[in-house]
Amino acid sequence: THTHTSEVSNQVQDLIRMPLAQQRDWSGVHSFVGYPGSGKTTAVATLAQQLLDSDPTSELLIIALTEEATRSTLSASTAILVQNQGLAQLCQNLGVAFLQANDLAQLGQLLARYRQNHKVLIDTPASILLDSEALISMVTANEILPHLCLAADVSPTIVDALAETTPWIMSSVILTRFGLAAQLDPLLQALQNYPSHVSGVNGHLIDENIGGDKKGNSPNTL
Repeated sequence: THTHTSEVSNQVQDLIRMPLAQQRDWSGVHSFVGYPGSGKTTAVATLAQQLLDSDPTSELLIIALTEEATRSTLSASTAILVQNQGLAQLCQNLGVAFLQANDLAQLGQLLARYRQNHKVLIDTPASILLDSEALISMVTANEILPHLCLAADVSPTIVDALAETTPWIMSSVILTRFGLAAQLDPLLQALQNYPSHVSGVNGHLIDENIGGDKKGNSPNTL
């Protein structure tokens, strides 16, 4: 029987009917964590765009926590720099505030200053997932809601590894690169084995025709 995968599968079935911005309440401070290539930055970018589309008056702030925060190698920092430039560029195009935090202390200061009036999305370096102390202190010191970004086409063994080192991170999973998953069942099965909750899906195609038509017919394109 497939009843045991039903809970996580049902969560996914519900979520893929809507864009990421509508899949949960994004008020407050949210950090996106995950391994390299897990679609964190894309999720942040997609979300920022969708939140602004649905409410152009949204006070959004995107913070990139840099690799130095977890004292990593030069090559990784360079990669992060490139990624941040892409995100910074997107924020500029959208008119969204973009800030960089070089360490957890600086992140705390930025949050203290801006969290009252902004929805805050934090793009974190992959290395913080390997440093559970840094991750815990980031989340608890700043009252951040962490979301684990998992590429839908990832090996289910990653879930087991994470559940061993950082089980609490499974309480909010965002499945990314959803369109690329040939076979979701093994991953959903792995998530179902732990107290996991899928709270977001990104990279899926939704039937957005209704919105498009309305926009097309509307005289006001602002």
